[in-house]
Amino acid sequence: MTLPDRLAHLPDKKRRELERAAQILFDEFDDALKTKLSGKAKRGRILKLILFGSYARGDWVEDRKSGYLSDYDLLVIVNEERFAEQYESWEKAAERFLQELTITRQLTTPVNFIVHTYQDVNAQLAQGRPFFVDIARDGIVIYEAPGYPLTSPKPLAPEEARAEAQRHFKHWFPLGRHALKLAQDSIADEVPRDAAFLLHQAAERLYHCVLLVLALYSPKSHRLTVLRSQAERIAPQLIDVWPRDSRFAKRSFTILDRAYVGARYSDAYEISGEELAWLVERVKLLQETVAAICAERLEPEGAAGSWTYDNIVAAEIAIRILSQARGMISARLHEIKDANPALAKTLRAKRRELLALQQSINADDPDAAKALAATWGPRVKDDARFWREL
Repeated sequence: MTLPDRLAHLPDKKRRELERAAQILFDEFDDALKTKLSGKAKRGRILKLILFGSYARGDWVEDRKSGYLSDYDLLVIVNEERFAEQYESWEKAAERFLQELTITRQLTTPVNFIVHTYQDVNAQLAQGRPFFVDIARDGIVIYEAPGYPLTSPKPLAPEEARAEAQRHFKHWFPLGRHALKLAQDSIADEVPRDAAFLLHQAAERLYHCVLLVLALYSPKSHRLTVLRSQAERIAPQLIDVWPRDSRFAKRSFTILDRAYVGARYSDAYEISGEELAWLVERVKLLQETVAAICAERLEPEGAAGSWTYDNIVAAEIAIRILSQARGMISARLHEIKDANPALAKTLRAKRRELLALQQSINADDPDAAKALAATWGPRVKDDARFWREL
């Protein structure tokens, strides 16, 4: 495969590595098609291969002292959904990239790739999704089949982008924080494998959070190497969260990345107390850094300083308390079933009121969040008081 002239800014070694990466993707895809029996399963095609990120822009980093290396970021565009992210060949390609980076040393730069259908990419561009708009603008096409142009990007209104980003933050950040809490509980209970899995979940959710807030996109992946690479590409502040200058640091991150499967299913999976303690501190730092990055992105104009980490936590606590209150009402509704229709109607109305309150909570109004927590916090801790004051 001959690379386009637009990659002339890369050193010859980098061009050869990209040729190698492209060949691996095509080889694994073609090998998977050969095993299929049906005509439909054999109709898979790679329509485009696009280099994006730092190597496309020309601002890649190779800091040997800190150990940080920019990755090759590739977008693979295929013709049908069945050949997209969950297709078997992509896992094999990822394994080969890792082998050639760490064992055979044929690659000196990590390769990360995402896979989407042609229809999906054009739909994302038509909706003005920043991640895909940036790729269409700055990416370099390494390969393309004729007759498949990308849609011209359409602008996304800033208020729409911010509203969507806020929804993502409200969903993912609390989940990440909760997983970190459960991981620490598991360490206290001396269940290290559960702790490792939950730390993985905390990191995964926090990366999804920051990616969705900043780019309105996150790859459907549990692999922390993939998520970390994508997040650090658009938020370089995250690079310092994970030191790469020692074997211990690299090994600990690898153990965490393996925990999604290994900690649950492999008898051979092991993690030490020292590694767990180190990982807890790194995930805490990840949480704080993600909160700061998201706060800057979500802060409304003219409200400087309102989206602080403390205000985010205050809003999150209020949301969790009201969610608990709604859960108590739902449990009571399940108990009474059809025995008392009038009471059931009243309880459903109260539950809707609580949902409206919950949806109104924002980090840019911490006083309101703290007031709701002060009112409802004692109620959810005291069952008799809850129903008396409801």
